[in-house]
Amino acid sequence: MMQNISLIVIEDRPLCRFGIKRVFETQTDMTLIGEYGTVEEVPARELLGTTDVVILGLNGHNNAGESVARIATALPESRIVVLASAHLHPQASALLRSGASAYQTKDLTPEALMRVVHDVMNGEIVILEEKLPREQKLNWLLDQYRQAAARDENVEPISTPLTDRELQVLTLIVKGCSNKEVAHLLHISPQTVKNHVTSILRKLNVSDRTQAVVYAVRRGWIELEEPILEFYY
Repeated sequence: MMQNISLIVIEDRPLCRFGIKRVFETQTDMTLIGEYGTVEEVPARELLGTTDVVILGLNGHNNAGESVARIATALPESRIVVLASAHLHPQASALLRSGASAYQTKDLTPEALMRVVHDVMNGEIVILEEKLPREQKLNWLLDQYRQAAARDENVEPISTPLTDRELQVLTLIVKGCSNKEVAHLLHISPQTVKNHVTSILRKLNVSDRTQAVVYAVRRGWIELEEPILEFYY
């Protein structure tokens, strides 16, 4: 039986949003559950629900990394496909670090966009229609963490230390585990994992998981090792 893929489209240009919407409305294996101009317009009930893919349009004037990080935190099991203007290519690596699964420009064809959606649903990372195996992305992320943690920057102390459980969650995030996989490994619910992540970000005074990992590495709380891959296959 063919899987039905649920999608949300976020694009602030009405005509562009209409075009993306029409692409998915014609697909029998895809269901568009919402369309919005900005991330802030997405109702809380949808940010707390389950959405397979979020299509996020970027036009150069919105905070790309913050938007991706907010979606990734609220919908940790969703795949985020970024559609950007051609001149935004340098942002690709930062957006992947923030949680995006694909980075494309808006000049791709409807057929190509549908392929990208299916690719990310299969666990692949797609940059300008070039597929990267998930293992390659995870190893790349580890390198990014190492480079960021090695920078000579002051690390502000925190007033409330992380609990042992929060450190366990953060360590598994470093290894590339999603909330669902962390829950499986620690024998807790995905919602409990999400609560731990929220607490970690608040205690460390950071806005996303990447910043939390970099902070923990600089403090010497965790070490960067090879990612856990068996749960992705």
